[in-house]
Amino acid sequence: MVDAEQHWCVRAHPSAFVGGVSGYSVSQFGGWVQFPTGQFSNGHQQHGRHSIMIGGKHYYVHRLVAHTHLPPTDDPNKTIVNHMDGNPSNNDFTNLEWVTTGENNRHAHATGPCYNRREQQARARDGTLPPPPRTHVLSQRDEDTDVSV
Repeated sequence: MVDAEQHWCVRAHPSAFVGGVSGYSVSQFGGWVQFPTGQFSNGHQQHGRHSIMIGGKHYYVHRLVAHTHLPPTDDPNKTIVNHMDGNPSNNDFTNLEWVTTGENNRHAHATGPCYNRREQQARARDGTLPPPPRTHVLSQRDEDTDVSV
């Protein structure tokens, strides 16, 4: 249910963002969107992120929160909304920031959502992370059973 302590805000950013559809309120904590009818929804999870349908289109809740509660950025290249803690379901506005695509990719590699095999192996040699799981291909024949393993 909706927490009465959550703050609600309606600004021009969400209306412009959703193609001129107006009357939506977005909780700054990112959990709920209020429709013009007064109904609340937290959307549904898709690929680890909450999305909601407005005007026949799907929108990610974290982008609605960012457009509503984060100040606009001066850098036109910062169009990506990054989850600072790396958790895509944490849509609190204090966890969101505007970044460039490159900054978002570096953050993803630094916090772990992106798997870089070479980097993981290098870290494993340093002893900071365990080595990645390996797949062994066995080409020996078991002479007792005459079965390739």
